[in-house]
Amino acid sequence: MLTPITITCVSLGRSLYSGVVAGRVVTKRTKTPFYSTARALLKEGVPPETLLQMHHQGSTTVAVRSTVGEAAKWAVDEPADGSPRIVRHKPYPADR
Repeated sequence: MLTPITITCVSLGRSLYSGVVAGRVVTKRTKTPFYSTARALLKEGVPPETLLQMHHQGSTTVAVRSTVGEAAKWAVDEPADGSPRIVRHKPYPADR
């Protein structure tokens, strides 16, 4: 069994966060640190079945958990009505 990877979500203000793993900043400025960091880890070659969990800086409570592969599939859509929802991630053309 693979050891879970823990993301520390660090607030940068203005609804932006960084995703830190073992002291290394994996994602620098994102609104979705869990999903963005999962995609970055997958791109780095972390196996998709690796367990992933996230907590906020200063807290030991796990806020969300999944596998790297499953979390990498998702994003958050924030429509004008202000009701955020989880949707399938659509890569930018440069990332394809």
